Amino acid sequence: MKIAQVVPLMKTIPPDKYGGTERIATYIIHNLLKQGHEVTLFAAQGSNIQHKNLTTEVCSPYPTFNHMKENRKWELEQFKKVISMQDTFDIIHFHYEPFVLKIDNNIESTFLQSLYKPVVFTFHNTTYISNRIEYYKTMPQKNNFHYVFISENQRKPLAFLPNTHVIYNGIPVDTFPFNDTPKDYLFFLGRITPVKGVKEAILTALGTNKKLFLAARIDKQDLEFYENKIKQYFNKELIVNVGEIDKNEKVTYLKDAFAMLFPIHWEEPFGLVMTEAMACGTPVIAYNRGSVPEIVKDGKTGFIVNESEKNKRGNWITKTTGIAGLSEAIKRLYSLLPAEYKKIRLKARNQIEENFKSSIMSKKYCDLYIKMVKDIQFSV
Repeated sequence: MKIAQVVPLMKTIPPDKYGGTERIATYIIHNLLKQGHEVTLFAAQGSNIQHKNLTTEVCSPYPTFNHMKENRKWELEQFKKVISMQDTFDIIHFHYEPFVLKIDNNIESTFLQSLYKPVVFTFHNTTYISNRIEYYKTMPQKNNFHYVFISENQRKPLAFLPNTHVIYNGIPVDTFPFNDTPKDYLFFLGRITPVKGVKEAILTALGTNKKLFLAARIDKQDLEFYENKIKQYFNKELIVNVGEIDKNEKVTYLKDAFAMLFPIHWEEPFGLVMTEAMACGTPVIAYNRGSVPEIVKDGKTGFIVNESEKNKRGNWITKTTGIAGLSEAIKRLYSLLPAEYKKIRLKARNQIEENFKSSIMSKKYCDLYIKMVKDIQFSV
C-alpha cells in the first residue's frame, strides 16, 4: 500500500528527546516499511528516517515547538499539500484529530470535505474538553473517516462517533532491556507541572525515606509552579532532578528503578512511560486516572491508588488514597520477599510483550488500513 503519515510539526521524526506522538509515528513508520509498504511522511525539516520506500515532504522549515506563533501557518500548508497529493495514496493517516483542522469555518470545510480517500485520525491528546465534544457532535460525518483512540478511557467522551477503534500505543520492547536486580530508588519521568503529579511524587519519596530521581522538563508556563512549589525540595538529599534526558539515559534510569511513580491528576490518554518502565520490569505505582487501569494490573505489575476520597474509582488493593496511598503501595512493594518482587518485574515485562509492542500496534493499524481500502472499493 501507499500510505501517507501526517504528523505534528512541533518536533522532528524521530524526536530528539521528548515527544510521545512523534515516537509512536516513528514506530508505525518503521514497521510499515519493514512490511514493504511505501510511506510518505509529511513532517518538519530535520525529520530523518532513511529508507528506499520512504519519501519525506517537508512542511515547515524547522520544528515549530519554539515558534508556536507560526505553527498554524505551517500546518495550513501541510494540510493543503496532503490534499493536493491524496490521489497518490491508498490511505492517509493523520496524527491529528479533526478539530485541529478547524482553523476557521471556510478552511475547515475545505479541508475535511476535500478528503475523499480513506482517512485515519488518531487522537493522541485528551478528549475531555467540552467545546471539542460539542464540535464532534455537530461535525459532518463521512464514511471514509475512521477515528482511532489510544485507550478506552480516551474514547469514552466521543463514543458517539461512528467508525471508532481503540489501538493501544506500542513500544519496541527489545530496546528496553529487562532487569530483575534493580537499585534502591524511585523514578519519576515527566514535565514539572501540577497535572503530572511531580509534587506528590516528591512528598511520597520524602515520606517513605526513599531516594527519588526525577527526569523532569520545565516548560515556560510552569516556571512559577516550579519556583514556588517544587524548587525548594531539590535541596533535599533524597530528591535529585537529572533534568531532560535522552533515550539511553532514560532506559538506564527506568531499568534500575525499584518502582516508577505516576501520580497523574488528569485523564492522560495513554502514558507511554508506564509501558517503557514495565518493559524493563519496573513496577508502576499510579493514581487511577486516564488509561492507568488499562495498562497497570493492580498487585501484579504495580499498584493502583485512588487519587482522593472524593475521586474513588475502583476497589484496589491499596485502600488509602492520595499520597498516603502511594506511600502504602511503596511500603507494600518493599515488604515483598525477593522472589515475589522478581515475579512482579517479570509479569510487568510480559504484560508489555503481550499487549503493548510496537509491532502489535502497527499490525492493528495495518489491518485497519486494509479493511478501509476494501470497504471503499466495495462501496464503489
